[in-house]
Amino acid sequence: MELSNILKQLNRWYNIKVDYSGVPNLRLTGYISRNESLYRVLQMLEITANVKFKVQNNVLKTSIKK
Repeated sequence: MELSNILKQLNRWYNIKVDYSGVPNLRLTGYISRNESLYRVLQMLEITANVKFKVQNNVLKTSIKK
């Protein structure tokens, strides 16, 4: 699934806004339980992909790790 689509799902699950301006064009596979905390889900995505997440004022921002 495209990372942008994963973030859309997180938007629905956790009621957070997503800033899509820095989202890289990545495709990921795997399973994430809806019972996981947002923090844990973002941790798993950071480990799996070369991305970094930051939540500020209920807005999720994405950037590529350097």
